Amino acid sequence: MIAAWESDFTAWQMGAKFDAWQDQYQYNTWLACLRSLRNRPQFYIARTRPLDEVFPWDHISTGVTRKYLESEYKKSLTGEFTNDCREDCK
Repeated sequence: MIAAWESDFTAWQMGAKFDAWQDQYQYNTWLACLRSLRNRPQFYIARTRPLDEVFPWDHISTGVTRKYLESEYKKSLTGEFTNDCREDCK
């Protein structure tokens, strides 16, 4: 299997730059990249992931712990809500 960073680097080499800017996003470049690496987009976007899997964004510090995100995910499966932090932050 190809590492997530490897497909990102290949997409960059194929011309996908400044993709966070809506007018610069190149969907077809990303699809071509995935095809060239023999990856299937569905593997990344439409499968159930086990909670012990290392996610591509795990190395980014957002100030929100993975434990908290897992808790929120589990609550979402049962339809449970979390209070808005602007009103009831813990």
